[in-house]
Amino acid sequence: MTSIRKARLQDAEAVWQLRIDAINGLCRGHYSDAAMDRWTEGQCTQAFAEEVDTAFYLLELAGQPVACGAVIEGQVEGLFVSPQYGGLGLGKRMLKHLEAAARQQGLTKLTLESTLNAAPFYRSQGYQGERIAHYQSPRGFTLDCIPMEKLLLSPS
Repeated sequence: MTSIRKARLQDAEAVWQLRIDAINGLCRGHYSDAAMDRWTEGQCTQAFAEEVDTAFYLLELAGQPVACGAVIEGQVEGLFVSPQYGGLGLGKRMLKHLEAAARQQGLTKLTLESTLNAAPFYRSQGYQGERIAHYQSPRGFTLDCIPMEKLLLSPS
């Protein structure tokens, strides 16, 4: 049984680990080993924990976090699915939840910066964007990404 709930401060370490697992399991081969190492180094910071507490949602399967994501200032952030649960529709379910939350906030458009490997998934969910750009991480490194956007229509 799956459920989605608002993340709490005490979930920050689990969200951090989910992020690391997803990056290592799904992004390798799309980025250099050096970029992967830089992207996944370090520990969960207080700033990250506070962001988890204020903005993130967790999708749990049998009480275990298997996907996460947030909408921050109109942008989808940190949508990660545990690689061992890929292909089960959990990313789609989390994205639909985030879109519904954005609509409730009165947003009419969402943007995101997709990893190279995730762009086909986002396109299948109605996001548009082809141009490769450079994401500047607040942690001081740059990754190729694909800026994308989707107009949010009212649910039918």
